[in-house]
Amino acid sequence: MKKKNIILLIIAIVMFILVGSTMAYFGWSSSAENKDQLVDVTVAGGTGSCDKLEDNQKLLYPTSTREKGRILKVTTKQQMATNAFVTWNLVVNSINETTLTTSGLKHKSFKYELVNDTTGVSYGTGSFENVTNGTTITLSTDKETLDYNKEYTFILYLWIDGTIGNNPLDMTNQPYNFDLNCNITGTSTKVTPPVPTNMVQYIRYLYNNAEKKTVTNNGINYNTAPSVRLMSDRLGGTTTDLEGGNVRYYGNPQSEIVPAWQSDRTSILANGVFGSAFTSESNCSSMLTALTTCSANYSALGFSSASECEAGLPALLKSMANVSTVSELITEYCTNDTYPLNNYIYFNCSDYSNQSSSTCETWRIIGIFDGKVKIMRNNTIGELAWDYDKNDNSSLTTYDNNWHTATLQKLLNNSYYNGTGTITYYNSNSANNSVSLNMNNIGIKNTATRNMISETNWYLGGWNTSDRYSNQIYQYERGTQKCSGCTYEIIWKGNIALPYPSDYSYSSDFSICNNSIGGYHSNVCFGTNWMYPIMTADGAQESWLLTPYSSYSSYAWNVCSGGHVNDGSNVNYDYGAAPVLYLSSKLEIESGDGSSSNPYKLNA
Repeated sequence: MKKKNIILLIIAIVMFILVGSTMAYFGWSSSAENKDQLVDVTVAGGTGSCDKLEDNQKLLYPTSTREKGRILKVTTKQQMATNAFVTWNLVVNSINETTLTTSGLKHKSFKYELVNDTTGVSYGTGSFENVTNGTTITLSTDKETLDYNKEYTFILYLWIDGTIGNNPLDMTNQPYNFDLNCNITGTSTKVTPPVPTNMVQYIRYLYNNAEKKTVTNNGINYNTAPSVRLMSDRLGGTTTDLEGGNVRYYGNPQSEIVPAWQSDRTSILANGVFGSAFTSESNCSSMLTALTTCSANYSALGFSSASECEAGLPALLKSMANVSTVSELITEYCTNDTYPLNNYIYFNCSDYSNQSSSTCETWRIIGIFDGKVKIMRNNTIGELAWDYDKNDNSSLTTYDNNWHTATLQKLLNNSYYNGTGTITYYNSNSANNSVSLNMNNIGIKNTATRNMISETNWYLGGWNTSDRYSNQIYQYERGTQKCSGCTYEIIWKGNIALPYPSDYSYSSDFSICNNSIGGYHSNVCFGTNWMYPIMTADGAQESWLLTPYSSYSSYAWNVCSGGHVNDGSNVNYDYGAAPVLYLSSKLEIESGDGSSSNPYKLNA
């Protein structure tokens, strides 16, 4: 019995030594020396993506299966052809310490395998026994091709095969440094992504596929796509994702592509600073360079010394033009092309089989909200009271800012929506206190048009000052603030309403407009706002907005003729009314490019 116990003890000690040495041998840390790192996953050729999805960073030790080793997952998508092969290269940048004179990790038990986890097809397996620094291992298969734009998950397994039974001690603490890249080769005719015809998807397609430029307004960063004049509003700056939120059209209604120095935006900047427009690209460049030379112009730029100017100029450029350097300023305002605003659409047509300026009205696309396209009429239907109860009862002269019962709301969603009859509409603040509206001419023309309109929730959150920015007023509109004693529901559900203050304010170009919405009388804001000519008839009138004033029950917000937003005017005043509505999410574009000369045509 004593002899047996000694034998068992010896066996236990041997097993402990074996297991203990194996674990210490194959388990090492790479954090200090960048050991055992797959440095990069890249696309070596072709069109598509190969991106690292997951890496378990597992320390290597002898295992019975590959699944217990290191596992690197890669998502792959080919965007080159209807079908394509993907060939992988596992590049051995380095393996083992340079001072090692034995084989180390260059052993038949250190293995790899690459598998398409989506299909189960292996792209090759082997060992690192015969590699040297710089070796490229090619992994491929002729058993499958990848479908266009479909995402596949590939797994690279790296493991020490313990079933071999010979895992030399010189593998201990040896580093490896690999790259994994993919090469996509088309096997059939190259394809381009299909352009969607659905209206919502098409506008998102324009935005998603355009080059982005980040601009800042009130400390909020926004992604803009200048070539298509679209931006993401980040739901009033509340999303962490720059691509989150509604997609809106912005900027001044330029009708063609022009060099930056000839654009309306640069002209506004030049006239504001120099008193005249630039005459050429070189004139633009030299004038802006001279202006921003601190040694000569620090005082004109608002600094007390040249050194203070050099330190403060980037912040000044950022606040003035959303750029950080003089080089960026010249590129943005002198060199680059400036693109037109293509948000015109034919709507309210008498004949959808023959859409033209003679059979349709021209409307404008505000953007995409909650999966629907939001549009507004390209001019107002008249100067009308937001609410004046004489329109309901000839003996009444009362008014308030409850949109649920407002007479303008009733007009838009009854007489205007149905498009019949001539209406006498009363206001109470002018000598001519009524206006005649022929709904056969200006109203919704037919059932086909009414079927395109989507009933929607409209938000009636209010506020009491216009000294706020676009992101703030967007959030207030969706808040619960209303006047003391006001009992109306904060959400109204209906077909047709008015623009929000945020619709107007987000329509300016934030690359140059950095004001609060009450400060939009500056030319850099109203002059770069495509809604301004519509809402003010080019500065000749004021127009109503949907949002109630939250301190008094008789006020609502409006756009002033000078271009700024006013937080409250008496709702019985006769201001312009521009109908706004949402289209059915199912509508498709039949033709057109959205320009003023070739508006989008809907497939009705």
